[in-house]
Amino acid sequence: METDFIYSFLTPTERKELDALVEEYKKASGKKKRRLGKRIEEFEDDQLDQVDALISNDQTGSLGGWFESLIDLDPDSPTFLSELDDATAGQTLKKLAWWTDQRTEYARDWYFKKNKPGNDNEEMYAQFEEEATDNLRNVLGQLGIDPDTIPESDYNDFTEIYYSRGYDRPEQLSEFRKYAVDTYSREEAADVALNYGEELRESARRNGVTHANDWFLDAENKLSKGEMNLNAYKEQFRKEATLRFPQFSDQLNAGEDLFDATAPWQSALKEVLEYTPTDMNDPNLAYAFEAVSNDKGMPEVMSIYDYKKWLRNKPEWQETDNGRKTIDSVLMGMAKRMGVV
Repeated sequence: METDFIYSFLTPTERKELDALVEEYKKASGKKKRRLGKRIEEFEDDQLDQVDALISNDQTGSLGGWFESLIDLDPDSPTFLSELDDATAGQTLKKLAWWTDQRTEYARDWYFKKNKPGNDNEEMYAQFEEEATDNLRNVLGQLGIDPDTIPESDYNDFTEIYYSRGYDRPEQLSEFRKYAVDTYSREEAADVALNYGEELRESARRNGVTHANDWFLDAENKLSKGEMNLNAYKEQFRKEATLRFPQFSDQLNAGEDLFDATAPWQSALKEVLEYTPTDMNDPNLAYAFEAVSNDKGMPEVMSIYDYKKWLRNKPEWQETDNGRKTIDSVLMGMAKRMGVV
């Protein structure tokens, strides 16, 4: 009764609960076994209801198609109503854009938690915010950093970071403390300030953030005096990137730069137009994330297939090596069919 694909959508607590039920089921007999079997079925039905909510919040659009593929509903198919085996279902799940978008187990668990029916409302999110803020204040206090010196906006933005990086887990406490030190400790700033100017600009570039040179000079000055921390600026750049490209908010909140999150589209651009983009302000790269929106007017990412098709429709594609070869091949095929060659 337990299935790998349902297991993939459980939080750690739910996994333990289901494991315990299954183990007890294997050892039971008679009425108890039937009762436990019914409980497991109810558990899985409840999880499927929760997954419906997850699908509705999936910006990649890939999760719904995956669920539809689990059962063959084609009446003309010889395998009509057959189910995809768990191993294959699990493998295909991990190839989805949805799965790769979440990147880590912590990010996936947070996606499940905040979109679970009953949790997807402002009141519950306020509770998540309160927990994240309280724990950040506690860790800062333990490190000798006055929590009241931290801007209120940082606390407001910390919830997504806290859960998507697993800082609510005991095994991530050391990483949580490291984040607090890297982001809010000022002591080490003066020693390495000379290297900060280039790294500061590089981080902005990787997240599609532009500022006047005076802004960067002012930031470098603050870094050299120990008034600011480089990692705090990096987090700021990711927040700015989230405002421009909300489609990548999960990756950005998990600590990934926008340039890394868009690597598949960069590869497609390099393959089709034969050049490598250097930053997120490249118009051909940005088009993949700014040209498509859903029925609610929210921006979406263009599929790699559609993106390559769009690139091949650009005049400059015909000037590339692969464009010329493709066109020559098509023309030669036409000539052969017409008996010219």
